[in-house]
Amino acid sequence: MPVRHYIDSRQRCIFLTFSGFLTEWEIGVGVQALWHDPEYKPEFDRFIDVYGVEGSDAGDEFVKVLAKDTSIPRTGRMALFGKEAQVIGFREVFAPNASGLDCRAFLDSAEALDWLGVQAP
Repeated sequence: MPVRHYIDSRQRCIFLTFSGFLTEWEIGVGVQALWHDPEYKPEFDRFIDVYGVEGSDAGDEFVKVLAKDTSIPRTGRMALFGKEAQVIGFREVFAPNASGLDCRAFLDSAEALDWLGVQAP
């Protein structure tokens, strides 16, 4: 499964893992599954692991729309862990469009988790 999520209510954090080659459709289905999870709380912080992504057909406009949808209710923190190119893309395309979210990108998963103040599930 290219998009997986785990919601840790105790830590108030959503853990998302993306892997393989991702299509816009797969990303959309994965995000919809998260939003329909009965444990989902949009105010929870988010740890996004994209290290295993090998490529994607998701264009900048899709990513911008996703950022705007994801940032509702416009509070909280989002840490992305990935390779250098992924981190740069996140900083340039996603983060500027995620109004209200404190978005940071990391090359080291431990640093990302520490910044969020959570432990990996």
